[in-house]
Amino acid sequence: MMVKLIFFFATVLLIGQVCGYKPLVIVHGILSDPSHFDGFVQMVTKAHPGTNITIINEYDGTESLTSLWQQVDKFRSDMKAVVDSSPQGIHLLCYSQGGAICRGVIATLPNHQIHNFISLSCPLLGQYGETDVFTKYFPAMYRKDIYK
Repeated sequence: MMVKLIFFFATVLLIGQVCGYKPLVIVHGILSDPSHFDGFVQMVTKAHPGTNITIINEYDGTESLTSLWQQVDKFRSDMKAVVDSSPQGIHLLCYSQGGAICRGVIATLPNHQIHNFISLSCPLLGQYGETDVFTKYFPAMYRKDIYK
């Protein structure tokens, strides 16, 4: 009888965890904006109806070239509102430069309740060499000093 009772309570607890989806926060990459995730949001909404999805709309386009620490401060204040309203925790999906920003937010936001951090195509260990972004937006004479 005791085993059945324990099994019943364990089942009730697991169902409670499975039935509610945690909120998803998405951060875009360099020279991008939230509209780049429209298709992804539609897929998530179709697969998991009722999921609260927040795409942070900060530093879009060329504004994403702003100092990363300045961006971390702003994204942190935006994410804090979502985290504070979600005591069960959130999922964090960050693309490209957004991954570096999110890593800075996680490191500087105490008691963040971020349960899953997914970083896609993020240069967490830095960037070596020139990318299309640098060659398109920065003249060759400035590229050698861009890291400074």
